Amino acid sequence: MFIVMLGAAFFSGIRSAKNDMHVSADSYYDRVNFMDIRVVSTLGLTEDDLEDMRNTEGVAAVTGGYTAEVLNEQSDMEFALKVIAWTEDVNQVTLTDGRLPEKANECLADDIYLQQTGCEIGDQITLESGSSEDLSDTLKEETYTIVGSGTLPYYMEMDRGSGTVGDGSLDAFLEVLPEVFEQQDVYTEAYVQAEGAEAENSFDGAYETKVAAVSYTHLTLPTTSRV
Repeated sequence: MFIVMLGAAFFSGIRSAKNDMHVSADSYYDRVNFMDIRVVSTLGLTEDDLEDMRNTEGVAAVTGGYTAEVLNEQSDMEFALKVIAWTEDVNQVTLTDGRLPEKANECLADDIYLQQTGCEIGDQITLESGSSEDLSDTLKEETYTIVGSGTLPYYMEMDRGSGTVGDGSLDAFLEVLPEVFEQQDVYTEAYVQAEGAEAENSFDGAYETKVAAVSYTHLTLPTTSRV
């Protein structure tokens, strides 16, 4: 009897854990207004491109974003970082400590970056281009003071994705104010939210159907960019 009870308890726990994790993750996504679709362009996206997406059937909102990949050296180690412009209405950062940037020379650092480098809030870090272009062509500031740490919703795992600088693997992210980026009239990314998607569970078929209807059928992408 006890063996059967123990087996049933383990089985019930394992069966329910997946659903509980999905509900928790979906609640987190809704709380931070996580994007449904990310459009990336190597040639850049203009405000006209974003307006075309907003006029697409099934699209609730579109927000332009700025990003850049840079290098940083700490303790004789090289880190490939993705610099991301703060956005108010989508992909909101979850603060672990400190505060959000308020000045052009301030940044919020990835929790993993602080763990890997030993840096702390209040420390200054210097960025390098990592390519043939000068850093000043992309960012207005070279040195930043860490004023906070946190996480972003599209980095739910330890992996920070692939990049074009360093060894091709990104180590962490930094979040800065949008005005830090030089090219204000051209976005590097667009964050699309589909109508009615927030009401669905992100792991259910109904959610996938709503997003797929926009991304694969109706979404108008700029013809001048490689997406």
